[in-house]
Amino acid sequence: MHQALEAMVYEPQEAAAALLAAKHHSSAEHLLAAEQARSQLRAAVEARLETLQNSERLIDNCSELARRLERLRAHAAGRSEAAAAAAQARQAIARQWAGWLAARSLPAGMSPAAALEAFELAEQAIQRLQQYDRLAAKQAAAGKQLAAFAKQAAELCAHLDEAAAQLPADPVLALRLLHAETRRHAAAKQEALVIIARREELYITRQADEIRLQELQQQIDLQMDAAGLSSETQYELALEHRRALQELELELSKLELEITAGMPEEMIAELEELYGTYDEERLQALQAQSQAELDKLEEQKREQLEQRGRLRQSLDHLLKEEEHQMLVSEKEMTVAQLEADAERYAILSVSAALISRTKRIYEEERQPVVLRNASRFIAKLTDGKYIRVLTTPGEPGIRLESSERRLIDSTMLSRGTSEQVYLAMRFALAEEASRGSKLPLMLDDVFVNFDRKRLHAVTRLLAELSGDRQIIVMTCHEHVRDAMLAHCKGAALVQI
Repeated sequence: MHQALEAMVYEPQEAAAALLAAKHHSSAEHLLAAEQARSQLRAAVEARLETLQNSERLIDNCSELARRLERLRAHAAGRSEAAAAAAQARQAIARQWAGWLAARSLPAGMSPAAALEAFELAEQAIQRLQQYDRLAAKQAAAGKQLAAFAKQAAELCAHLDEAAAQLPADPVLALRLLHAETRRHAAAKQEALVIIARREELYITRQADEIRLQELQQQIDLQMDAAGLSSETQYELALEHRRALQELELELSKLELEITAGMPEEMIAELEELYGTYDEERLQALQAQSQAELDKLEEQKREQLEQRGRLRQSLDHLLKEEEHQMLVSEKEMTVAQLEADAERYAILSVSAALISRTKRIYEEERQPVVLRNASRFIAKLTDGKYIRVLTTPGEPGIRLESSERRLIDSTMLSRGTSEQVYLAMRFALAEEASRGSKLPLMLDDVFVNFDRKRLHAVTRLLAELSGDRQIIVMTCHEHVRDAMLAHCKGAALVQI
């Protein structure tokens, strides 16, 4: 078996050829025996290979353990040296610590933590002593103030028996009683001053009244002397007579005004002459005759008023008919005018529409090339929100036309949109100026006020324009750099 195995290992081709030859010439028993032998041989080989692999692993483990042992020995030697150095340093520190404790008269066996605690306690004791000294000084000052307060309280309370009696037991209560008594006296003094001031005012008022009374008495005496009266009763009776006379004169004046109201002076003179010529009966007869004439005249007046009313009614009827004719005529004229105005309005509306259409065609077809290019650029920059840049002849500034066909003045735009318009005009001017040869275009941080949407729109437009000309964009902002690199695939980044 071993010889066959060695032959298969060292000379596998010859062994395989011999086995094949034996296979062709031997019988079935030989083939079965050979198959069993091959199985056994395979099992033995596998067992040998596993043994060899285990042996190699053991050898590797032994080598690794040997290396680890060497490292541990070197580490142990280093630790021993460090331990010896640490022991020496500890001894030196212990000697230094013992000397430090001896220099400060502290126990030799005191640890650093105990020494630190002792210092903290000593510092707290010093602070407590300092606080005690301050409190003692404050107590002494308070004692002096209290003695001075007691002395002043005794001097003040000596003037009030109730406070003086309360002073030995409770000085504060005694001072409160004294203070209340002082407030009461102050209030009484203030009230007395008010009363004195009021008394002086009343005294002055009384003197003025006495003077006024003397003046009135003098005036009464003078008037009584002038009227020749001797007593106040006669004076009052004369005043009553005078008031009655004034009332009669007033009544007479009212009657004269009622009789002569609205009369001219000639009639008043004639009336006075009648009063002087005829007596009462004659005047009553004249009054009756005049009343009859007045009634007759009133009847005539009423008839004339009725006739005037009938005439006015006829006149109003005639005026209404004439007014109706005038209104009908005015209506016909108004209708004719409206028809003329409607025809004129139709002509003007058609003319305005034609003029507006002609103006739009002119602006779209005859506007400068720069504005057309700017319109194309602004449409791309705003994603179709604004479709045209135009100017009005005779008016300053530019305007934008939105997608809803609304015209917006540039002064009404936001800062970002205004800068988009400015950039579109620059691109249009650059394209028009370099129509013959495409010159490079340099931009220095012109996107700093753009938001994310505007920034990506302008970088897409730059990527499109970079196919015809070289574009150099200088920026110190990372988001602008990233947007340019994202949309301009062939862009070269140069760090300065």
